[in-house]
Amino acid sequence: MIDYVLKNKWFLIFLGYTIFIIYGTTIPFRFSTDADTIQRNLDKLFIFFDESHSVLSNPGSDMVANILFFIPFGLFLFNLLYYEKERKLHLGTILFITLSGFILSTLVETIQIFSPRRTASVPDVITNTFGTLIGSGFGYYLYKNRHFHRIHDFIENRLKNPIIILMMVYSLFIFFIGLAPFNFNISPRFVSLRILHLKLIEDAFIEKPSNLFSIIFIFGPGGYIFTQYFTKILSQKHLLKSAVLAVFFGSLLCVFVEAGQLFVNSRSFSGSDVLSGITGVLYGTITYLFFHQEKFTTTSVGRKKKYYYLFIFFIINYVIFVVYKYLYPFHFVNNIAMIDNKLDFFLFNILSYAPSNRLRTLSLLTIKNIALFVPLGLISRELCEHFTVFKTRLSLAIITGFFVMAIKLLQIINQNQIPLLFDFFGITIGVLIGYYIWKEIRDFFVRVFPDKKTQTLETR
Repeated sequence: MIDYVLKNKWFLIFLGYTIFIIYGTTIPFRFSTDADTIQRNLDKLFIFFDESHSVLSNPGSDMVANILFFIPFGLFLFNLLYYEKERKLHLGTILFITLSGFILSTLVETIQIFSPRRTASVPDVITNTFGTLIGSGFGYYLYKNRHFHRIHDFIENRLKNPIIILMMVYSLFIFFIGLAPFNFNISPRFVSLRILHLKLIEDAFIEKPSNLFSIIFIFGPGGYIFTQYFTKILSQKHLLKSAVLAVFFGSLLCVFVEAGQLFVNSRSFSGSDVLSGITGVLYGTITYLFFHQEKFTTTSVGRKKKYYYLFIFFIINYVIFVVYKYLYPFHFVNNIAMIDNKLDFFLFNILSYAPSNRLRTLSLLTIKNIALFVPLGLISRELCEHFTVFKTRLSLAIITGFFVMAIKLLQIINQNQIPLLFDFFGITIGVLIGYYIWKEIRDFFVRVFPDKKTQTLETR
């Protein structure tokens, strides 16, 4: 799987950005075939400025945002064609790419006609197409002046290094979760109001499961990854300097993403999020320093200990987070009637999490559970492959099922939690995904974080 991604990276980058455009221009995914909704959107189709609409009330900023949104689309498509056609491009390529941007923009604006929350607009098609033209034109300018060859080759060479790929994927992941749902507003008035109402750091922020998640699973790996990157550049002798650089750049990424939330309608800058992010980076960096002491890297016994300690450390972190996520605040009750009611709710109200059984709400719940339980699948497969006591899949399934059921049963006696039978759908998918992608993930991380024995073999 990893090799397939590397081989088709330019296509996947272009495809990913195209999906991102469709996602960003159709949220919140509420569509209607109501005649009044469609007619209202059709009436606004050719209106450039509409003071009654929050987005178009700042037409200048909206036009700039549309242009900036489609410049990468034009550039990525130009790069894909450059790669596919073996560097033989001509001026007609710009026309083809611009037409592609026009078609994509027309598609998303047509979809918006059926949305009561969006406004379809011909001016948006024009600005989006113009953004595509700028992106493809810039790519062609670099191509004709032979800068594109050098830039492309430079990126190709860097992408052969797995740690750089991991850093890029990680950074994109941080931007994605930090700036979703990408409903940007860059008007000066909106941004200035956001700056005036910045949130201060909350009391006892560490008790919030979301902040604990940021520290352990979002920014913690960032500190570890950045430290590995700088250690590879500066060598093992400058481990402390690598750690300082990792903390600096990891914290900078955290602040930069949080500052970007000033431009997102449904997000807000939070000092607590910055603090939890920087704490997470420090946590990951300190973890790296601990597990890369000389006693863990110079001998085979040390390397074996390092593997066991790292694996146990990961399991402990995962269990702590899952317990916090599903059981916080820890208000357990012994009222039999309440427990009986919650048990009935758990068993017989499969779709009751969404009051109107909305597909979107259930989909988000499923995605969240999948993401939370992929690590459990990875842990299960690692136990199965490397620990004799877990060799049979039956024993592994029993232990995994026991862990999940224990969490759900504790939710039933928790006053502030709602146990849902529907959760098992996402949980099962997440565990299976983790179990079956284990080999690809493990092989990739062995390449990213090789021990000294592996490095010696590669050198030979």
